[in-house]
Amino acid sequence: MIITLTGPSGVGKTTIFGQLLRELPNFRLVSSHTTRQPRESDLPGEYKYYTDQEFEVMRSGVTPLWDHEFSGFQYLTSAESVLETSQHPNSIFGMLLIPSVIGRLKSFAELRGIQVMSVYILSPASDVLSARMAGRGESPESIQRRIDLSKSWDADAGPSGLYEYFITNNGSIDEAVQKVIDIIEENQPYLG
Repeated sequence: MIITLTGPSGVGKTTIFGQLLRELPNFRLVSSHTTRQPRESDLPGEYKYYTDQEFEVMRSGVTPLWDHEFSGFQYLTSAESVLETSQHPNSIFGMLLIPSVIGRLKSFAELRGIQVMSVYILSPASDVLSARMAGRGESPESIQRRIDLSKSWDADAGPSGLYEYFITNNGSIDEAVQKVIDIIEENQPYLG
């Protein structure tokens, strides 16, 4: 099973998955490929890192489900990475995704018998979101742009039909993680 988390910047997606990696022995991430340098905030297994030249060689040997450029760096998720999940039926795999790729993932996975559960994390109040982003060192202009974007994403999420579950991370991170664990257990009761 693959569980996806989507939501605006600052809602806790990476933090939730980081805690799931520590708490659930059978939780792993579907790896994507990138040309950017590793960041301290990257989760174990979230990315495989390449130089530009290595990335082009890798790209020629895989089937991209999606790829894009962002801030001058290349990102790609391969069909092979997603198919690998079916070789581990007792594991839960996580993916942090933007809305535009969820439909492609679900169509691809459904044809191959891979279950995908998509969770959208709604934005907390603007002051909470602003404080989280300020804590990460973002500028006031960047914070305002991201808050505006979060309102747009939240407004589009419900009518999109992409998500089975909606949660809000407006309490403790432990509460948000427990909401995701409850979703996993509901859909894969033999979680251990």
